[in-house]
Amino acid sequence: MKLRLSYTAFLTSILLLQACGGGGGGNLLSDDSDRDPLVPPPGVDDGSDRPRPPENAAVITTDEMFLYDVANERIFLRGIDLHFAEKPVERINGIAAISDTSANVVRLQLDANTTDVQLEGALAKVIENGMLAVISLVDTEKLQCVDNNEFLLSAVDDLWLNKWLPVIAQDRFQSRVMINIASGWGPANIFNSDSLGYAQYIDTYKALIRKFRIAGFKLPLVIDAPGCGSDYNAFLAGRAQELLASDQEKNIVLSVNADGSRWNTADKVLYAATQLTNQRVPYILSGISGSGVGENPVDHMDIMQKAKGDLAVGLSFPWQSTEDMSAYVMTLNDPIDLRFGAAMSVNVYLSRVLMQFVNPGDGKFEPTGELSIALYAKDTNGNAMTVGTTQAKDIRPNVWGELRYDFPRYAADPSMLLNGSTDFDLSAVTALGFQILANGKPVNIDGRIGLDDLQVYPGVTPVYMATFDSSVEGWSVAWGPGAVGQQDGALTIMPTDAGDFALALPTDLAGAIDFDKELTAKVNIFLPEEYSGDELWLNLYGQFGADWSGWGSAQLSAAALVAGQWTELTTTFRLDENLDFTTVQRFGLQVGGYVMPKTQPILIDSFIIEDPLARPTKTIIASQYKASFSSGTEGFEPAWGTEVTVAQVDGELLATVPVNSAAAVNKADIQGVQEVDFSGGISVKARIFVSEGFTGENFWFKFFFQDGQWNHMDLEPTLAAADLIEGEWNDVEFSVNQYPANFSRSLSPNMFAFQVGGNAVAGTIKLDDIEILGEVKIDDTQPMMTIDFSTPEQLESFAPDTSLSTFSESVLSTAKMSAWKIVPFGWIATTWVGSGESEGLSISSSEDLMQLTPRGEEIVNGEGGITETSEAVSFE
Repeated sequence: MKLRLSYTAFLTSILLLQACGGGGGGNLLSDDSDRDPLVPPPGVDDGSDRPRPPENAAVITTDEMFLYDVANERIFLRGIDLHFAEKPVERINGIAAISDTSANVVRLQLDANTTDVQLEGALAKVIENGMLAVISLVDTEKLQCVDNNEFLLSAVDDLWLNKWLPVIAQDRFQSRVMINIASGWGPANIFNSDSLGYAQYIDTYKALIRKFRIAGFKLPLVIDAPGCGSDYNAFLAGRAQELLASDQEKNIVLSVNADGSRWNTADKVLYAATQLTNQRVPYILSGISGSGVGENPVDHMDIMQKAKGDLAVGLSFPWQSTEDMSAYVMTLNDPIDLRFGAAMSVNVYLSRVLMQFVNPGDGKFEPTGELSIALYAKDTNGNAMTVGTTQAKDIRPNVWGELRYDFPRYAADPSMLLNGSTDFDLSAVTALGFQILANGKPVNIDGRIGLDDLQVYPGVTPVYMATFDSSVEGWSVAWGPGAVGQQDGALTIMPTDAGDFALALPTDLAGAIDFDKELTAKVNIFLPEEYSGDELWLNLYGQFGADWSGWGSAQLSAAALVAGQWTELTTTFRLDENLDFTTVQRFGLQVGGYVMPKTQPILIDSFIIEDPLARPTKTIIASQYKASFSSGTEGFEPAWGTEVTVAQVDGELLATVPVNSAAAVNKADIQGVQEVDFSGGISVKARIFVSEGFTGENFWFKFFFQDGQWNHMDLEPTLAAADLIEGEWNDVEFSVNQYPANFSRSLSPNMFAFQVGGNAVAGTIKLDDIEILGEVKIDDTQPMMTIDFSTPEQLESFAPDTSLSTFSESVLSTAKMSAWKIVPFGWIATTWVGSGESEGLSISSSEDLMQLTPRGEEIVNGEGGITETSEAVSFE
């Protein structure tokens, strides 16, 4: 949904969906809780005579979500990155040109060669042009993607707090500068919120934050994410709060570079924004790439749109019992027809507490969340039906995810009817709604609930449909001993003698069907008891060509019919491609194999022909996780088996197994990799090396998953010795042929592991580049209706529905409010004038003039760009 910044004043207090950052407990927020006794206490003058910022200088400040200027107005950074250190003499003129774009901030890249005079000149130029400056230390060899902190520690002492200190301590810069201590420093290949590998990164920054505060700085300190700047997981699981706790000024800003595979889809950007917001420390995107540059280019236009903010519905109920229900309904202006495979979806956010995790005693926590979310509809007669329901235990917590349900085709199942309804008219839907049901949830289990983007997708109108509600709809006997009629809303088919007979559609309707393609037939049939035991057969048939010589047929599975019951028979068929489909003489249903005499007719309630390709679809294949083992085992550790050991050596994972092992090695922190998605097909690629003579007798190797409830699923194939070349690296691939019936495809997996075994296996197997890929075939149908809750009018369009609620109308009205789905955030685009690998990211073709490239036009003048969303900042 789109939210203009002009809305932000209206939404100042709407922060419902800012879920608590994991691990951010009271002791962590105490001033003394994480103080290193080896570091001087914050705020204590070190006694040196070095320059210090004025004690009472006004600075940019922060709260849990936002930055504020000295007039206490919110700042939404909109700016451009400038590689100042590369050519300081030429690029200082780019500052004025960047100002011409309406940017309110420029990111100045500095390096060890930047002099204090050059820095002061650049900052003076920033002031002259009415902007903020984020000044950032950059070194592609010693900082970027590097986890050794030796250079960083010396750079803070030698550059920030020595060489550049007389400049950055000046009074005139305090309200205009944010210090980005180091660009992209930290471990490069973790990307897992549950990892312990961020410890040195956090400890280093805690010490550096204190150094800047001891030096007298109160302005915001900008902390770049590791992983070359893109690994926001370093800030999760309470680590952002740990950084904040180490800062006596409580004035830090998290910084992330939106680049690469963790940022290259809209869902990934939404996930990242949600997780960062949940940490209760403001963040900015200090770099946005895109424009098709890189192996996994991001969509910079989508990021700019999301940065404007996004509203949702927030719900907070005064739970009184385990049977409480709430409901909200929107009445449509006109009835809509949803008979033909329509769908309804909504985006949902639930706090982790609503998952009700329990430990059955084996150390494996399982979600048991009972709270349920349901979508429902009402028809023109006031009847109500559930479209779909999902329990909290089947929803991933603390992230936004889509629930999507299909309407029944043509007729509602009685089990779906609500509130005493006995029927439902899918052709005349007049209202849509959502329910939140306690469903047994204890009253004391309470968490945040958010809904957004309720959408309705149209079905696909059948190529042909007959429902025989009031007539035979033109059907007739084409040949043979049979008769047709109509009774009680169904077509009657009565054999009148032995043999077989054929029924035909009206010729003009049959002629309107394009048979030169694959089609699907659905026939709902009632077979009377007296046909039980007959060898009944049913064929679809067609006669084509001007001389009637073309014949085509397709079998319906009559064996699936159950005497005395209604059964829907479905078949997908393709008639002989050599037939002349330009002339359709006859099409219908052929019946035979019955035993005479008969006293009761076969009934057909509906006869439908559909084009299965009429609904647009697309297949997306995306990398969901990749382990290259450049720094550690990336969470892979022994799971079970006889004495298996795991190590990382020279960028490879080594698993050493003894004789007669069936050892498993698990990525123990796989639950933290939220990108793993089982909604479609999934595969695993890897490189495997086994030494000569290692495979031994009956060697086997496989990958497997265990779902969020510990149900097991092997990937195929299981490799044997013959499948691998010993002494060489083997590129192998595994996939899911069919998901087990009990495997949860909605929850995060508890295990992702490989297992190796055999009667005489002993030695070490090497693995590298283990990658999970998801293949998802998605419906590409565009919604016919979207309610995105971006305005008060849309929020109010969903009124309390007391007919499906245990709460009163007043309670329901109070429980519903506007809430942030995405809190507006600041961004700085890469880069003013690029060179080398970044040349394709250039925003201007000129160092000192605003000569916008095509990318620059989008960044500056595009929807959500600088011109539209940048606002002036007050400095006095």
